[in-house]
Amino acid sequence: MDLRPGYRVTVTNSSDPDWWKGKCGTRSGYFPAKYLLKLQKYQRVYQVTHTMNLTEIDGHGGMRLHKDQIVLGVGEPIEEDATSTVIHVKAANNKEAMCPAQFLTEV
Repeated sequence: MDLRPGYRVTVTNSSDPDWWKGKCGTRSGYFPAKYLLKLQKYQRVYQVTHTMNLTEIDGHGGMRLHKDQIVLGVGEPIEEDATSTVIHVKAANNKEAMCPAQFLTEV
């Protein structure tokens, strides 16, 4: 089955550790198990709307997000003031940063 970043898949068979079967919309089929990330109830999936550099949560170096990149939102958005909201995001490389909500679109 052809999968793209941000697709939501319902896994119907995960008995093989390498190849799972699932449904995505009206399509179903097999795909590599490593292509999926299981979401927790408090997590959301976002697509980045602009390329930007952010400071990592732990303060060690920077984190670059690219336009159209898919990131995982961890926790609820935080209002910094009346006009600014940030979201704690985590990239596929496990780096984490606070990203302005205006540069993310939920998928």
